[in-house]
Amino acid sequence: MPGTRHYYFLDSIGCGDWCFGTMLQDVRYAVEGYDCFDGAANEASLPEQVVLHFPACGGGDVVEGYAIYNYVRDLAARGVKTQARVEGLCASIAVLCALACDEVVMADAALWMVHKPTSDGWNLNADDMRAAADILDKIQNQLVSRYVARTGMSAETAHELLNKTSWLTADECLALGFITSKVPETPLVAPVGSAGVLNFFPASSPTPPLNMAISPAEKKSIVDGVIAGVKNFFAAPPAPTNRTPQPAKAKNEATPASEVVPKNATSYAVDITGGMTMYTDISDDGLEDLEVGDLVSCHEDLSVPYPDGDYTTSAGQALTVLAGAIDEIEDASMSNQAEAPAAAAQNAALVAEVEKLRADNALLTRQKAALKNKVRNTVPGSAGNPTAPGQVQVIPTKNSVSAPAAPAAFTIRKH
Repeated sequence: MPGTRHYYFLDSIGCGDWCFGTMLQDVRYAVEGYDCFDGAANEASLPEQVVLHFPACGGGDVVEGYAIYNYVRDLAARGVKTQARVEGLCASIAVLCALACDEVVMADAALWMVHKPTSDGWNLNADDMRAAADILDKIQNQLVSRYVARTGMSAETAHELLNKTSWLTADECLALGFITSKVPETPLVAPVGSAGVLNFFPASSPTPPLNMAISPAEKKSIVDGVIAGVKNFFAAPPAPTNRTPQPAKAKNEATPASEVVPKNATSYAVDITGGMTMYTDISDDGLEDLEVGDLVSCHEDLSVPYPDGDYTTSAGQALTVLAGAIDEIEDASMSNQAEAPAAAAQNAALVAEVEKLRADNALLTRQKAALKNKVRNTVPGSAGNPTAPGQVQVIPTKNSVSAPAAPAAFTIRKH
């Protein structure tokens, strides 16, 4: 007689429309081997002990569960020791399979679940549903009778556990009589001891919370930056210009007094077309003059970079901003002077083309009038030739002898 055979319930029980799991024949094969295919169990092929493991079984088909339950009870009647070990989850009809064993042990870190029987209501009419409810009540009474016989609890307690869908721990199952014992567990011990556990948040130096609040000044800078970006997006693009570097001021060039700013100022405002304002830093000599490389910002403290793009100042200067600094500067008047000769030449070419089109149109008008006159004098019945269609026009000659007119080049038929 073999020693111990094991079977693991790793899936649902039964095979149906919604599950494909453990069948009675699977359990028989694990217990008896190939002899299970010969019909009745061979006494010589039965082991001394059968252990059913329930690491993760959520239940399944009631009828298949009944078959497995009765088979395990038959093994016990034939002298085979049977044991159920709940190591993860034993739920629904799997509970009945476990209760078929003489001994039921459960790990502390495991769950046991019982609930009212359920049925799929596909294509059922009212009569079918009433009949199905009666069958479900019978199944529940059968389960209750097994629970009472195995645990010694009252039928009322068993019905209450089923009616409310009870999830039970190992200690609760032991108190209710579902299991015979708990799986002995080796106590967990910290490798370095409680005193040596690394404390990520020591009480002596707690981690300060991250301050997510912003100051009013920061809020204003953010809002100004957003407003400037929106205005720039909807502003009309500046006219295309040829980028010509602005000549630098001579060192000895006199600076108007109006351009000199107070010594304590760090930035000054530049009006941009479209109602926007750009702030830029003051040069080293304290003058308000825009130069390539100057930082530009949406705020007077230069904390928020001005959005990239092309802008035009109220003074007519065209600016290109890139990465929060002035990349190019061009005087609008200089650009207009540079483009004037090319614009004049283009305008003269357009005028010449218009005159040519007018001359062509006059020629076509004269040709059209000549063609109309020719048709009027040639076609019979027309205003210039009153001869009726089909008649011959008589043209008088010097000797008063009438001669037939030349035939028309084409004949007009009546419709």
